[in-house]
Amino acid sequence: MKKKIALFLTLLLAACSAGCGKEETPAPAAEGQEVQTEIRLAECGLAYTIPEEWVTMEGANLIPASYVDLEGEIYAKIQYNFVPSENMAALDDPDSDIPVEELMTPVFTLLAAREDNLESEAVQDPWRRFWQVSGNAANFGFANRLFLGFMIQDVFSGVLGECGMELLYDAPHNYIWKKQIGGEDYYIHRKGACRAGGCEEMEGTEFAYYGEPVMIPGSMGSSSYLLRGMGNRDALWSASHGAGRKKSRGDAIKGNDEAFHRFMEKFHIITPIDPARTDLKGRADILKKWEESVRAEAPYAYKDIDQVVAVHGSHQMAAPVARLEPILTVKA
Repeated sequence: MKKKIALFLTLLLAACSAGCGKEETPAPAAEGQEVQTEIRLAECGLAYTIPEEWVTMEGANLIPASYVDLEGEIYAKIQYNFVPSENMAALDDPDSDIPVEELMTPVFTLLAAREDNLESEAVQDPWRRFWQVSGNAANFGFANRLFLGFMIQDVFSGVLGECGMELLYDAPHNYIWKKQIGGEDYYIHRKGACRAGGCEEMEGTEFAYYGEPVMIPGSMGSSSYLLRGMGNRDALWSASHGAGRKKSRGDAIKGNDEAFHRFMEKFHIITPIDPARTDLKGRADILKKWEESVRAEAPYAYKDIDQVVAVHGSHQMAAPVARLEPILTVKA
């Protein structure tokens, strides 16, 4: 695999350095040629480093880049491709007549601003608009969570009498965070993850002596954990935002009959549809959809929360503070 990727990178470098994306006829790689991981395209104003693990990974058919092309004078476009195993032999054969593009399947494309244009208005204006819209989305998410809390409080007060609820900490798990690293601004995009800063990151706050609060919920039938962040740079100061799925929703609704019946016997599930309604007895289609929706969120569809938390501790990402047992779970 290393030889195959080395060959392709040699072709890539030959084509790109010749004309920044213009089609050229590259020379085949020499036997035993070293893999080049640094790509510097002066005419494009682009510097790109291929991760070393991609070069040495055995059995991986992901080609780091297939071509670099210009998008006008501002951006450079880098496309990543996957090569099916049956096409690797042809890709490795310098005498093959099959065009390289036909051997690969596009996976995703990166659009990078050219180095000499990063401060130009053509780059900065859309970035400012994107950053503002991201902030608006974050504010909407916070307000949505807040009003859901008010609704739950209203229900509890109506049944149990007046009761208060206090927001202790808000931990969004889909957001872009700005962070200074080594004196430079970076942006960390967390999707399905939350911040887990340590004491240093929380300096000047009430959590400076403990670390950032981290909440990792399990499924609706298992424990959840409150942890404190440990500021692990290798984990990008991040932690999981949940146990995570062991089975996809599609897999969870198939089979697992014994585990599902045990779950239904143990838990009292309330949904908008009451399957015991007499007028639904003959509606197999509705009852099937109802059962699938419950199966998709059953505890056996999720990973073991204790193991997930143990991994966070052993990798110095977050340390457990308290284990929480559910009394009532609301699935939004």
